[in-house]
Amino acid sequence: PRTTEELNIVGLERKSFDRQILKLHRLRVLNLSDNKITSLPRELGALSCLTELIVANNGLGHVGKNKWSWMSEGSLSRTLKLLDLSGNELTDLPNQIGRLRNLVTLNVSHNNLRSLPTNVGTLSSSLKYLDISHNSIESLPGGMMKFTLEGLNIAHNPHISRVKQNGFNINFRVLTLTQLGAQKVIHYRLDYDASIIPFTLVSYLDNASYCVCGEPVLGEDNCLQVSRNVSQIAKEVTASEDINVSFQCVLCSLSCAQSILFPR
Repeated sequence: PRTTEELNIVGLERKSFDRQILKLHRLRVLNLSDNKITSLPRELGALSCLTELIVANNGLGHVGKNKWSWMSEGSLSRTLKLLDLSGNELTDLPNQIGRLRNLVTLNVSHNNLRSLPTNVGTLSSSLKYLDISHNSIESLPGGMMKFTLEGLNIAHNPHISRVKQNGFNINFRVLTLTQLGAQKVIHYRLDYDASIIPFTLVSYLDNASYCVCGEPVLGEDNCLQVSRNVSQIAKEVTASEDINVSFQCVLCSLSCAQSILFPR
């Protein structure tokens, strides 16, 4: 019935998303685990009551980068609290993840990830539980240094504790008008999509990097890699070995660079 609030379609080897689900406007929990689904429709973002989406053990890793619009369009970006994308053969996590403003729990374990988008740091005010175990992640975004997680699982990421020795050349240039405008859109969390601005600008905004202070960085990135103890960002840490991990810090200003190089 259309009044359904929880729907479990688990282990049925379905290869596609059943579009009849889009008619369930009261749906709060959707579990599509253990199927063979390779993409989710853009219209999924219009389910205004959906708070939990579980798509574990499917084939979303075969999706093109333009197939994640359901994350950023409609009301889902404001309502979703739990997202489980574990076991999907993901090599990249879409930048649209940063549009899920109220996400509390994110599980991307058992994939083939080597990094996380820098805009994951924008979830610092909402995210409490993060599972990135069983991947090949080499470093965490510097924006995560502001996290106050309840639980963090980084187990079975064999290279995450290695800090690469890289030179650091400060080169902060004057921003263009496009960069200044984009910064304001992101800073004030203004809604945007391809119906309001050109698609190229949507992609430009979605692909912004983020400084350790939380401000967006557009254009050339000044980066610095440092090692930090993740117990500083999470109450409970699950790790295979060392909990000192590598953070890849994008910097927007000289003062931010100094705060990383010479922490108080």
